[in-house]
Amino acid sequence: MILFGLHIIDCAIVLLYVVVILWLGRWAGRGTKDTSDFFLAGRKLGKVYQFFLNFGQSTDAGQAVGVSREIYRQGLGGMWIQYLVLFLTPFYWFTTLWFRRCRLTTIGDFFTERFRSPFLGGSYAVFGLVMAFLGCGTSYMMAQKTMAAMTPKAIEDCTVEERASMEQFDRYMVLKEKLNRGLTPDDRAWLEELEAKVEQGEATGEQARQYEKLKIRQDRGLNGDEQEEFDKLDNRMKKGELKSFFSYTDKTLFFIVFAVLVAAYTALGGFTAAALTDAIQGVLIIIFSLILIPIGLREVGGFEGLHTRVPDYKFLLFGSAATSEYAWYTIAGMITANLVSIVAASHMMATAGSATNEMTARVGMLGGMFFKRFIMLFWALAGLLAIALYSGELHDPDLIWGHMTSNLLFTGAIGLMLAGILAANMSTLDAQSVCNSALFIRNLYQPIVPGKSERHYINVGRVMIAVILLGGIYAAHKEDNLLSLFKYFISLPAVFGAAVWLGFMWRRLTRSAVIVQVVVCFSIYALIPNIFPALDCVARNEAFLKKTAKQEVVVTTGALAEDVEAGLADRVGQSTEELHVIRPTGIFFEKVVREDPANPDSPLRGEGRFQAEIWVLSWFGIDFTHWTKAQLEAARFFFDALFPFVLLFGLSFFTRPVGRRDLDRFFAKIHTPVQPTPEEERRAIDHAARHPEISDARKIFPGSNWEISKPAKLDIIGFGSSWVLVGVVVFLLWVLARLGT
Repeated sequence: MILFGLHIIDCAIVLLYVVVILWLGRWAGRGTKDTSDFFLAGRKLGKVYQFFLNFGQSTDAGQAVGVSREIYRQGLGGMWIQYLVLFLTPFYWFTTLWFRRCRLTTIGDFFTERFRSPFLGGSYAVFGLVMAFLGCGTSYMMAQKTMAAMTPKAIEDCTVEERASMEQFDRYMVLKEKLNRGLTPDDRAWLEELEAKVEQGEATGEQARQYEKLKIRQDRGLNGDEQEEFDKLDNRMKKGELKSFFSYTDKTLFFIVFAVLVAAYTALGGFTAAALTDAIQGVLIIIFSLILIPIGLREVGGFEGLHTRVPDYKFLLFGSAATSEYAWYTIAGMITANLVSIVAASHMMATAGSATNEMTARVGMLGGMFFKRFIMLFWALAGLLAIALYSGELHDPDLIWGHMTSNLLFTGAIGLMLAGILAANMSTLDAQSVCNSALFIRNLYQPIVPGKSERHYINVGRVMIAVILLGGIYAAHKEDNLLSLFKYFISLPAVFGAAVWLGFMWRRLTRSAVIVQVVVCFSIYALIPNIFPALDCVARNEAFLKKTAKQEVVVTTGALAEDVEAGLADRVGQSTEELHVIRPTGIFFEKVVREDPANPDSPLRGEGRFQAEIWVLSWFGIDFTHWTKAQLEAARFFFDALFPFVLLFGLSFFTRPVGRRDLDRFFAKIHTPVQPTPEEERRAIDHAARHPEISDARKIFPGSNWEISKPAKLDIIGFGSSWVLVGVVVFLLWVLARLGT
């Protein structure tokens, strides 16, 4: 029996999962007595709960879809859009210690206490809530797209208009495939250039070979009538009028049901419910990550079959500037920006703060995070399988995961996959919605409405959880570029992240410096990039419409089965050289396009994100004309990471720091281990605050403003072991890319 595109058994599995999650939320709510219980699980979570909490809250289906999507688009190097967090993991050894010893509830509390500034605490809370709405919207959008791909409408249930759209999509894909075998307008221009060089005897060996390949492709391309038909269908495709399928899943209804479900069990039990449910959801996440792999490999003929269907350069761990947007220096820039950003994630204080002590927090954080990094290997493999199985077949690469599920899995397994996807998203949303609710209560509501009972603040917190989760529905309807959102999440939190890093390590950092830095950086990272494209005086300004120069790069790769069929190689895997052309790209705008695409003489206009970081760098005379897109992206991310520190250091030397007594009290907590009882906590912190010379003697630079302690044996072991595990995961990724060669 089929219900809305799903077998009744699959529906029953999902329903059972929902019932169990709601029951756990209700059970957890019975032990909630005060805000510490609700927002931090009473600071009583042990290593097992910390493991699943950190694994669950850091893992959602959107990340899996994002990895497979980018690999489908860019090859294995595309996984770094998510996998760059691997190189950040060892630093959690120290940041988790700081957050637990803070004895605070939110990052907003950190800004309030460290800089004696409720204004900064409230500013961070507003920022965190805006990011929460975007994060919720992204999770909803990815879950809905995956669900939609898993519940395709039967052809007999489609309307006449829907059937026509699907038929025209199929025709579009046939013509596109033929077009790909032929030449694009850029290819034709390139062919004309090469033809002139060949006739004049100026072509290199690589250019001559590329000329022959283009001539073969020209003969296999579209004729005049087919080109005209394709152009019409392509225009409809860009408008979203052509679909490869239609789904029983209604987008808005799915968003509402999903949000209400998460809000229900989270509001009932708070952070305790999040931790309990994450233990179950963690198991389902593992299932959802692994279940596609053996069946997909069987379909393509194992790892050897995978390599016959996917070009060699798609297996490069670090893509080249010719074939990928993720060259090694781009990845390095993204890693640096994300390293600055990670400490400003709103959930970091609560996940560490909910542990019984700092060692429990460290073990739970590192264990959960490294296990996620291991699971991500299977997401990468799923992306490669998608290239082999469906290259060119989908109208939206975000649908890959759901498409693979509906095509490869059997009844029962589809239900488990759907439950796993829901679990992956819920385990992220529940913990983070509690943390963001705490931000609202602690840093916005309580300062305005003080003196209320604990029960009052818990109830308002529950309402805020619902507001955050339901508010994400609006963001889900507005978001349309998943890749741009991921890039925002990488660098935008650096606006506050730089101040968190220095706030823990440098006494001289001042409140005024942080306020100015936040305003300036938020303007460059968020306001200008989104406001300028809407201004005609900017979008049509010739100075901002500059593009990079075209470049030629020779790439060595192995021939595919289709190359042999076309007579371009003697056998599969034969080493061949391909001349790749790096097309011009916008320097200041993501895209520089004609206002009327059909008229090659129409004026140019900038579209997409305005790269304000590149604009600022151009003030110093840097010429970006001969840069590649990968290099421009790297420059943007390095700027996002380092510029806040330049401002903070420069401004702090000219402004007044926080009073010494307040700083002594704050750093006394950071240098004092968590004690077994509240009474022992108070005595230990009071003693450390009265005798700062004790912790000063343990610093690397005694008598200075730097609060960096000499590493203990445990620190060396923990940090060093983490880097060993990073190496192990990178090695496994390399092995994955080599299997079957």
